[in-house]
Amino acid sequence: GGTSPSDSTLSGPRSVWSDGNRLIVADTGNHRVLVWDTLPTTSFQPASTVLGQRGFTDAQPNAGGGSIPSAMSLATPVAVDVNEAGQLAVTDEQNNRVLVWDRIPAAGVHGQAADQVIGKNGFTEGEANPPSAKTLAEPEGLRFHGTDLVVVDSENNRVLVWRGTAPPVTPPSPGTAPALPIPTGPIELPGPGQGAY
Repeated sequence: GGTSPSDSTLSGPRSVWSDGNRLIVADTGNHRVLVWDTLPTTSFQPASTVLGQRGFTDAQPNAGGGSIPSAMSLATPVAVDVNEAGQLAVTDEQNNRVLVWDRIPAAGVHGQAADQVIGKNGFTEGEANPPSAKTLAEPEGLRFHGTDLVVVDSENNRVLVWRGTAPPVTPPSPGTAPALPIPTGPIELPGPGQGAY
């Protein structure tokens, strides 16, 4: 954005998610995701948490790390979604990946690192790779559907589906928060000019 961001401003937001209690916004122009633990009831109500940056006034791609991403940084996040098990997924378009937090971070835990990365072999890889069943190029959309994760892989002109990204929702044992694995084998849907009937 043109002005310094804060806990109550946005720059080019492109996606939202809400369960009726919480609100999560892909604040694309500020290279971050904002989380409100309660739905805002007034204009400019401050967010509770920021992801992708160390604080609310930061707005550089990859948290100021230039072209090198990390487990906590974002560069042009464009889509957010949360599944029934509580996993938060974010398309990190310019880093050619999807980041997954096993749980929505707690209020005030700014810049929390993601638990999983999809589309890359590690958190510090950001360059586009040749298309394969495990790579992404500028993903622009995603949606959980039950235990599956569907990702729009824009630059590769395809949609990928990761089957069984989360187990059925069961209450965790007291004092535990188990990680929910993301499988590595997507299903590729037809590309341009191709159809499935």
